[in-house]
Amino acid sequence: MSMFYACDQDGMLVYIDDARRGLACRCHCLVCGEAVVAKKGQRNTHHFAHHGGKSACDIAPESILHKLAKQVILQAEGLQLPPLPGVYPSPNDPEADKTSWWDFAEIHAEQTQQSFRPDLVAKLKDGTQLLIEIAVTSFVDEHKQEKIDRLQDKTVELNLRYLLDQMHKPYLEIRQHILHDTQHKTWLYPHDPEMPQDDPATAHSESKCLPFEDKGMIHPDAFVQHRFTVLGMWLGAMRLPSGDLVVRSYAYNPQIVQLLKAWAGELGGRYSRRYKNWSYPAKYAGQVLERLGQLHDETA
Repeated sequence: MSMFYACDQDGMLVYIDDARRGLACRCHCLVCGEAVVAKKGQRNTHHFAHHGGKSACDIAPESILHKLAKQVILQAEGLQLPPLPGVYPSPNDPEADKTSWWDFAEIHAEQTQQSFRPDLVAKLKDGTQLLIEIAVTSFVDEHKQEKIDRLQDKTVELNLRYLLDQMHKPYLEIRQHILHDTQHKTWLYPHDPEMPQDDPATAHSESKCLPFEDKGMIHPDAFVQHRFTVLGMWLGAMRLPSGDLVVRSYAYNPQIVQLLKAWAGELGGRYSRRYKNWSYPAKYAGQVLERLGQLHDETA
């Protein structure tokens, strides 16, 4: 992999196009710490190289992306986020952007919170705090989720896996994705409204709506339920008022778990230990329903 990023004298990541040519960049390798030169010629792709001619170090792109995301958010002192679970903004305009920019009073990296250490901790202007987890290849597991639930501070996870193959792109483009793309940001706390616990023996695939206290404009298919039979197991799926889709299996099957987990990793979904279901962003809800429909065994 070409070296598109190096560290400056302050330990900050610098993108090759933003560095001065040659040794004037005054940068060093992220891995070995040796001085690098910024090669910005006319023929080859711009990149950093070791000054002494040493072969390029093996730099894990996920490590660069993780460090870069923290740097970007720390410098911006804010983040564009999807609405909190159970909050439905712009009730009279279904086409309006439901996301919002959160300004931070202050923000710190890896500040220990009781028994765990989030990637970032932002102090909000209302006196509360927001925990930020940055995921590239490793995501919050059930053990850490339990700690987040006990702390009860607002917590969001950024799924940046989709940017791994885009690290060659200009810094400002990557920065835009990190700060403003909300499709890959998932609330870990608070949780989504609970999915009703239907008896699988009486569940059916026809649409049915459940009572819901009106909080404004909600997704037209909110609380409409579907049932699928996959690998001999019943799966229930339901749209939340936000448009997100939750899917749960009525019995444990490791193959079903792996399937739903793989979709979550691909589409920015997440497992809720509290509600024992998988949730997928509204943008991909139709895609997940279509996949379940293709796997559905009508003869079961």
